[in-house]
Amino acid sequence: MNPSVDLGGGVRVETYACAAEGIFVNAFLLETAAGVVAVDATLTVSTSRGLRARVHAIGKPFLGVVVTHPHPDHVAGLAELVVSDETPIFATAPVADLMRRLEAPKREQWGPVYGAE
Repeated sequence: MNPSVDLGGGVRVETYACAAEGIFVNAFLLETAAGVVAVDATLTVSTSRGLRARVHAIGKPFLGVVVTHPHPDHVAGLAELVVSDETPIFATAPVADLMRRLEAPKREQWGPVYGAE
């Protein structure tokens, strides 16, 4: 179940809740009149593709992704969610730096656990 809340003024927030295979992580979609912004991605290829499909189903332009922190369960799926170089990823400089530095070690750590996911 992905509950959503209407904040008024044409803004809606939808929770994209992953099941056990996505370690129960949540991402959020902020829908405005102009388009959709994701807050964080998800961990696995499948859950990230599902999040991208949900963005597409809303039928508005995908405006970008805000990354709150660099844990793999919130950033590993960015490559599946953001399929165009035109879609910006927003993160503070420290978060972006940690994402870059931790990508290889986290892939090495979690790759054997999740395989192609």
